[in-house]
Amino acid sequence: MTVSAGGYGRALYLTLRNGTTAVYGHLQRFRKDLEECLRSERYARRANGVDLWFEPDRWPVHQGDVIGYAGNSGSSMGPHLHYEIRDTPTQRLHNPVRERIVRPEDNLPPRILRIHYVEVDTLDGVPVRSPAESYAVVRDADGRYR
Repeated sequence: MTVSAGGYGRALYLTLRNGTTAVYGHLQRFRKDLEECLRSERYARRANGVDLWFEPDRWPVHQGDVIGYAGNSGSSMGPHLHYEIRDTPTQRLHNPVRERIVRPEDNLPPRILRIHYVEVDTLDGVPVRSPAESYAVVRDADGRYR
């Protein structure tokens, strides 16, 4: 478990039994027991930024358990969850979708609400932009846009 002003901010590194490490970064906060431990360690160390390591069975986690809440900590441009799977010994990143570690389902088609565009031209090699234009989009009953 780490907390830093930059990087992944509040991050949790879970060593999994299959030899990989799951990384959850930019969290807003950890679950209650982890937050309490973090608070105690930060006070004991008199430090805001900490990098804590625990014995493997100290914080058991099972599929479906809440471990934290997505947020905007560290070097983040907006609230989101940074998720990685790494090979524990080498720290090599895995592609969880390509390697079928996770199988995301996306059965909702995109819904287009508006189209925005800016014309860009050049004048003597210098980009010249026109004012932005915006158009509403109409979706037909058969799902086509016009």
